[in-house]
Amino acid sequence: MHFMECQYCKAQLWYEERAEKCNTSKEVQFSLCCQKGKVKLPLLKKPPDLLEALLNGEDHRSKIFLQNTRIYNSMFSFTSIGGKML
Repeated sequence: MHFMECQYCKAQLWYEERAEKCNTSKEVQFSLCCQKGKVKLPLLKKPPDLLEALLNGEDHRSKIFLQNTRIYNSMFSFTSIGGKML
């Protein structure tokens, strides 16, 4: 599975999560993560070792983790990390 990077917050998202589905522009924008730069979140300097290993395919559980990332994200979507709306 191929991730794309949000130009504003550097979040990794799938192409199908782009903001404008019918947009033919080469510049892909996302609103799920930071509302196209309107929400400023503190950047993680380095993810915890286990998460980094899961994301980079270095752990034997990586394949299952990456296949179910959206489910895991939905499970924890009610939490907040203190973002600020501009």
